[in-house]
Amino acid sequence: VLIAAGGLFLSRYLDQKAAERAQAALPAARFAEVRRGALERTIRLEGVTSATRGFIVTAPRLSMPESGQQMLILSLPVSGSRVTEGSTIVELDSQALRDHIDDVRDTVQVRENAVTNRKVEIELASEALQQRLRVAQAAVEKARLDLRTSEVRSAIVQQRMILAAEEAEANLERLLQEIEISAESNRANLRTAEIAHELELLHVNRHLKDLPRYTIKSPMDGLVILSTTRTRGGEESTIKNGDQVRPGQPVVRVVDTSSLQLEAPVNQTDAALFEVGQLATVGFDAYPGIEFRGRVTSIGALASMPGRREQFYVRTVPVRLELLDHDDRILPDMTAWANVAVEREEDVLIAPASAVEERGGKHYLYVEGAKGLDRREVRLGSMSNTEVAILDGVQEGERVRIN
Repeated sequence: VLIAAGGLFLSRYLDQKAAERAQAALPAARFAEVRRGALERTIRLEGVTSATRGFIVTAPRLSMPESGQQMLILSLPVSGSRVTEGSTIVELDSQALRDHIDDVRDTVQVRENAVTNRKVEIELASEALQQRLRVAQAAVEKARLDLRTSEVRSAIVQQRMILAAEEAEANLERLLQEIEISAESNRANLRTAEIAHELELLHVNRHLKDLPRYTIKSPMDGLVILSTTRTRGGEESTIKNGDQVRPGQPVVRVVDTSSLQLEAPVNQTDAALFEVGQLATVGFDAYPGIEFRGRVTSIGALASMPGRREQFYVRTVPVRLELLDHDDRILPDMTAWANVAVEREEDVLIAPASAVEERGGKHYLYVEGAKGLDRREVRLGSMSNTEVAILDGVQEGERVRIN
């Protein structure tokens, strides 16, 4: 009997020790306190920053026929530096244009001299014709005077005098026609020379208007961002001094960093939850741990088509958020995220979402009590990514087990 009793005691002792070791091996239960406060439901967006106020500086489009020529960059600001309104930000090489203007000015002088010479030639030719006209008129007058003495002349002499008068009048008529034609021709030649002179004046004036465009000044205060271009090998590089740019090519962007916004797509299924004015917390991949305030300013009216690498039936709606906090470290084209508060409930009981257990369509919390855990059915309200509002079933300050 003693042996049997000792064996029974030893067996129970060993079972108790095994249970203690098994209990020690289990992880300790974690608890959280039910608190009262405001619960926000947030949706996370990811996008890129941009500026609502900015200006793109492009290489100038010059007047014809030199409008397609490339231009050499002499001076650029440092990317990331700040400029003031009216300061020079791009200086292009204008020496070739200045040399061309000098050549055109010489041509203008040549055309002007040609006009002057043409006027002198016309005046001399006109005077010669006038002299011939006076001679012809005198001949006509003499022939008419001779005809007055025809009564005392022989018939043959009279006939000769009549023929001489007719010939003098014909010569005068022909000379008058010649003078008229010559005057018209002279006017046409003079006008041709004047038009050539005017065209060269327009030519030089066009280039004089183009010359100030080689020096580009900033239209506003802001941050300078140099544009990029593709090399012949297909690589992308930042524009720098010594590069050649074609007319209309973007060279520099000047942006107002106080007007930065975040542009991000939101899934079409969540688009109805967004409203203008909703607040958000914004973070940047370049500055982990630093957060800024943001606010929704616009929601797209149309869904965007998916990209080539996305499913065809996936649609997104563009959303823009204004950055309420200004920081010089934030630049355009930076990747960022935003947690937008789409719902908010004030003065509710809040528990961790991981503490809720669902069974048979009902929700339960395991509440810590004097005799252990008490499973209670609860009624849930709004839910965020990590917390849930408890409308009924627990009290503020009670501790619940986290599953």
